[in-house]
Parts: sequence; C-alpha cells; structure tokens
Amino acid sequence: MVAKHFQELGYSKLGIIEGPSGVVDASFRKNGFIDHINEHENLDLVWSYKGDFTRKSGTAAFKNFKKKNLDGVAIFGSNDHMCFGFIKEAFENNYKIPENYIIAGYDNLSFCESITPELTSVSTNFEGLAKRAIRTIENMINDKSDIVGQISMIPVEIKIRKSTKA
Repeated sequence: MVAKHFQELGYSKLGIIEGPSGVVDASFRKNGFIDHINEHENLDLVWSYKGDFTRKSGTAAFKNFKKKNLDGVAIFGSNDHMCFGFIKEAFENNYKIPENYIIAGYDNLSFCESITPELTSVSTNFEGLAKRAIRTIENMINDKSDIVGQISMIPVEIKIRKSTKA
C-alpha cells in the first residue's frame, strides 16, 4: 500500500527501515512493500536498514541513510516509532521532509498528527478486525471445531499526511 502510494507520487527509488527479524508483523510489512517493488520494473529498492521498532533505531537508520548520500528517495518505516526517530534526526541535520525525501510509517499512532511534518501512516481497521474475530469465534462454536493456525489479513488503510506531500 505504501509502495503503491510512493509510486503514484512519482517516486521510483524506494527505501525501507525494516522491523526486527523474526517478528511476523515486521515480515509481513517488509514483504508487502518489497513485493510491490518487484512487480514493477520502474521501482527500485535503493536502501534498507534493519531496525527494531524503536525510535532509537530510526535515528540510527537516518545516520546510515545520510552516509549513502541518496537523493529523491521515498522511505517506508515498518512502524511509526522508527519514523519519528528518523524525522527528528533528519531535522537536527538540517534536512526537510517532504522537501528532501518523503517518509511513511505503519501503526497510525496518535503522535502521527502531532509531529512536524505530520506522518503518513498505515492504520489498522480495528472495527473490521473485531468483526472478523467475532465471525471466527462464531464459526468455531457453530462447527464445534478448533481453528488452529488460521491466518487472516488485518484490514488496513493509509492515512495520507504532510510527510508524503511534495
């Protein structure tokens, strides 16, 4: 969803701050982003950084990104905390978002609207999630069976804010 948003904005060079290895949510987020890139010849993953879902790893990601001297890159942070660290460090190094590059996160935390610039972020539709969970429980009761290992994709939507507006 974020990679598609970046593509629609005209970006072809993309980067990612990954979540921790071995964490399912981090893997799904990374794989979805990279799958979209791989499906489009005009998109290129030019930078990645292994984060750990903390603001501190977002700060470290910016320092790594700055060393690469990349320009015109759209960055996806696998969670909002890492984006907050990245944005803060960018600001302290006289970079501007979205003027120098754009960034979007995941989780749509309440702080997304409190920072400058406001952070574009993927938001979970908790009402849709609750309905799916109730439906699953009802099916288990009605079928008198255990559902083991069921995977259900959580409904999400992207909240576009100033961090991805040129």
